[in-house]
Amino acid sequence: IQSLFFAIDGPVGMGLHAVGRMKVPNLISGFFYLCVFPLTYVSFRLGAGPVTGYSIYILFTPFILISDLLILRHYSGFSIKRFLLEVIKPLLLVVLFSSVLSYLFVHIVDREGLLWFLVRCVFSLLSTVFAICYLGMSKDIRKRVLATLGAKLSR
Repeated sequence: IQSLFFAIDGPVGMGLHAVGRMKVPNLISGFFYLCVFPLTYVSFRLGAGPVTGYSIYILFTPFILISDLLILRHYSGFSIKRFLLEVIKPLLLVVLFSSVLSYLFVHIVDREGLLWFLVRCVFSLLSTVFAICYLGMSKDIRKRVLATLGAKLSR
């Protein structure tokens, strides 16, 4: 989950760098990062396990993304609505479709062994590739990707 948010926030951070005003985004992001320490400390003192620290950290990553988006909109007129429709919506569709399909397949084919493990991995990979191609990409992007793959494979 954390990697997913950081993969989304990376390009937003690049947009902030391109604008050239880094003081406010760094202060706000730093505030959210620093909030993790006292909450983690309190949770450890209350007897929580080590995974709790990571969970608290993951809980703050959406706030960092939201603050970066709002700051980018303020400085450059970045359209958050368009970002949600063109980036977040397809991403959520891909994650939901491939996760649900893989989960159902694993529970329907409830077998043990290395061969079945490999079958599950291949099925999960293929369902994710299918979801990315047909849910995560627009028709134009899909055509460009397939043309590029075709050109590379024909060499």
